[in-house]
Amino acid sequence: MSCIVPYPATQAKPIEWLRMSKELANFNLTTVDGLFNNQSVQGGWTFILFGYIECPDICPLGLTLLSEVETQLSDTAFGNNVQFVFVAVDLNEQQATEVDKFTQYFSSSLIGVVGKQSQLNTLAKSLGSRYKIVSDGTRYSVSHTPFISIVDPKGQLIGRFKHPQDAPSLVQHFLSYVSVYDKD
Repeated sequence: MSCIVPYPATQAKPIEWLRMSKELANFNLTTVDGLFNNQSVQGGWTFILFGYIECPDICPLGLTLLSEVETQLSDTAFGNNVQFVFVAVDLNEQQATEVDKFTQYFSSSLIGVVGKQSQLNTLAKSLGSRYKIVSDGTRYSVSHTPFISIVDPKGQLIGRFKHPQDAPSLVQHFLSYVSVYDKD
């Protein structure tokens, strides 16, 4: 699929749209409600942020931005057709409750996801996200890309953006794109 959205050349594009969508490799992660996999990102638009719950800055800013985007989209025709996902790379598949508590602080509908490192790596690679966990035995930190990925209703990567950004600009650009999005 190829779709080019007109955007004024003098204005920065808040979202980097791919010329061709990219199929995601098969993955199986966990939420408090159960399995989160390829089928979970089909049928609607999905915004995905990788991070960790002890993150002091980038993750909270990204989650706040997603919450603002969610609020603004809720008043549009796409409001019920978008989900927002936080993938916690520092928790294992048994800790879905912890990531859920963390994400609920930002939005009650934000989906917190955990999983085995191999499965997290599979999804991260498909989305072009990177992360590295560094531990000294008692404390840890995670370096990670500051991108939020956008997955289309077919379950394919279609765009991404860096944060922080202005939520109204993101929403406007997203709505411009989806209004001409080729669903075939």
